[in-house]
Amino acid sequence: MVHRFQRLLVVMSLLTIAGVEQSARGDDVTAERVQRLVEQLGESSRAARVEAERTLRELGPDVLSHLPAPEQLKSAASREAVLRVRDVLERQQAEVSASASRVTLVGEFTLRDLVQVLSDQTGNAVITRDVPGDILGERLDIDWHDVSFWEAMRDIELLTGLSARLNADDRQLELMSQSPNNRPRLIVDVGAFRIAANSLTRRRDFTDESREVLRVGFDVMTEPRLRPLFIRVNHSDFQLSMDDQNLTPLNANAKLERPADRGAATPLFIDFVTSKPSDIDAVTLKGRLAIELAAGEESFVFRNLDSSERVARRRGGVTVTMERAQFSSGDDAPPLSARINLRVTYESGGPAFESHRTWVFHNEAHLQSGDGAQRWSPAGFDTVAEAEAAVKLSYRFQDVEAHPSELEFVYAAPTLILTVPIEFELPDIPPDVLNFK
Repeated sequence: MVHRFQRLLVVMSLLTIAGVEQSARGDDVTAERVQRLVEQLGESSRAARVEAERTLRELGPDVLSHLPAPEQLKSAASREAVLRVRDVLERQQAEVSASASRVTLVGEFTLRDLVQVLSDQTGNAVITRDVPGDILGERLDIDWHDVSFWEAMRDIELLTGLSARLNADDRQLELMSQSPNNRPRLIVDVGAFRIAANSLTRRRDFTDESREVLRVGFDVMTEPRLRPLFIRVNHSDFQLSMDDQNLTPLNANAKLERPADRGAATPLFIDFVTSKPSDIDAVTLKGRLAIELAAGEESFVFRNLDSSERVARRRGGVTVTMERAQFSSGDDAPPLSARINLRVTYESGGPAFESHRTWVFHNEAHLQSGDGAQRWSPAGFDTVAEAEAAVKLSYRFQDVEAHPSELEFVYAAPTLILTVPIEFELPDIPPDVLNFK
């Protein structure tokens, strides 16, 4: 057993997914170096400008916090280059954010401290409000080396006998004691995602009495920090194996797009048909699906609301434009009523925007005082207009206790919509685990 807190190493890293270039060492990214490269973007030599832009891209997303606002640059060439670099790096940052968070942690911890470390370092909130105090105080010997968040949670489940479930109300992962209604499930972890076997039922095929239909239910979960939009499923991409049979889906041509919510498990069901009804010892489910994610969430901040119109902010593949802010009160003094007219435009539409556009309406928006000490949430909003990859919204605020010149409007939106393919196998699932009927 390692002595109490004798060794403690927390190293967080995000895996880059296919197509995302590995950034240079963080030690190479300093404000001074970025400033020199930005100055080089304005040089007369084209070769020098190209080299500076290439180097900034290769340094990776760590550069973003050191880049100046384009409007602060006198040179048109520098402004355009900084916009290009920012666009590329913000996309990389968004893509990396969709990868599994990973942690290396070695030492002896109470469950209470361990959960706090995981939450702080991965951005995944884990709650333990219903876990008995003696279990929270139990010391656990941890030896994690570059494990994913879900792998870490699986170890905690095995060490404590608790079960981790997504809590849709809190949008957090909750550790809870196991019960008849919260039994252990067979799970497989794939990057930032977890697939959990849920149920298996059987019935006669009413169209052919010589056949049986087996329905397999499973849950798809993402790390709580991620924001899934929907899950795309083709039934033909699934296969159920039992004994010497490989069963195909009942509706092999069926295609499904299922809306998904942040912090909630998404249940899916696939029907398979067999012509040889028999006792079932175990089944293996193989499948592929695609998860649409809203990645790289950024805050767009608008100031000088009493005098600004048509102010645009761009991050990655999204542009947010505050078209107008209107204020009114009985005596031209707080409390005020306010209306903020906004346009949100993505570079491309496609299924993520068209089929489930409602996700746009769940982006966070609020007014706040300049020092951030006070915040007002909207009383409601109106959809003014919709286009292929854009939407106009009008947010309504009431009882705002500040003058318009002292206010900021903050809108949070994902900068990139990603399609993440998932391939998984749940092997040798016994019927009792699946609550077989």
